[in-house]
Amino acid sequence: MSKRRERELRFAKVWQRMLEKESLWNVHNRAGGFIAIPPINALTSCFNEVDDLMGVTVFRDIEAPKMLKFLEDNEYIIIWRGGDRNGVMKGFNILKRTPLPVTPEKETPRKTVTPVITPEDVRRIVNEAIKQLQVDLEKRLTDQIPALRALVSPRVRGRPNIVVLIDTANFGIGCDKLNVKMPIRPLFDELAKIGNVISSWAFYNDSNCPEYIKKVFASFRSHLVACLDNKNRSEPEQKTIDPDGKTTIVYKAQTDWIDVEMERFAQDHLQFLDFDIAVFVSGDKHFEPVQNKVRQFGRKVMRCTVDEVKKQVYLWGEDGLVATLRTERR
Repeated sequence: MSKRRERELRFAKVWQRMLEKESLWNVHNRAGGFIAIPPINALTSCFNEVDDLMGVTVFRDIEAPKMLKFLEDNEYIIIWRGGDRNGVMKGFNILKRTPLPVTPEKETPRKTVTPVITPEDVRRIVNEAIKQLQVDLEKRLTDQIPALRALVSPRVRGRPNIVVLIDTANFGIGCDKLNVKMPIRPLFDELAKIGNVISSWAFYNDSNCPEYIKKVFASFRSHLVACLDNKNRSEPEQKTIDPDGKTTIVYKAQTDWIDVEMERFAQDHLQFLDFDIAVFVSGDKHFEPVQNKVRQFGRKVMRCTVDEVKKQVYLWGEDGLVATLRTERR
């Protein structure tokens, strides 16, 4: 550190201490509108209270006069002299209460040491860079494939390819509540106006699906997918008897395997098919996870639902209502 910067730091500390003691001096040492303490004595007193290696005598005889001149010339203080400007200094007043400036320390440029790179280091760095490039390229391709499929496939074919997934139980229950037959033929007729139905799957509960339901969907060349329905088959998990003799049985939570089968179907089979639109026919939210996956593949989604309030069966696209299906009373 340069001697100039050392002096500036020392002056700044002493000045800060003077500002801290000003209120005390104003109370006990006022006379004639000034702090009645010789400024050299005030500077020396404040210097004695700061942590500095310079001796008090050296500061009072050499440094204090220089600091006092700086403060007066830059109007930080005004000095009270007995008589004229060269008279004895009897007191002072502080005019500015801002910190004294300190010149910023110049940073010494550090010498850079060039590391020694061995051939092994070069091979390791190159291999790591190649691996990272491969990871980045795979990610970019994976992110772009759905968008490319959605953009290219319909335009190349002219008419989109359509697949249909049907929840037979829920769709049948919804139609039963309307007292109408399931409008399978009107559904496929409407889809034929939009594109080419290349395949359809009918998911059904293996334990309680009537045979005629299977025959109906088989007649439309739908692939039947059997699912285990264990909602109504619960196993006791814990049995307790309270002091009054009341028995409490807690049953294990059961998994609806039609959901599991649909998830597995989308992951293992659906994403590899060359289609543009997937139509979901259901009366509840079973197909929501599969719909999300289809959208992740970059394909469009349509829904066929039963509206029990308006007594209608609707076909919906992503932009809104496509058609109201014609129904036939039982």
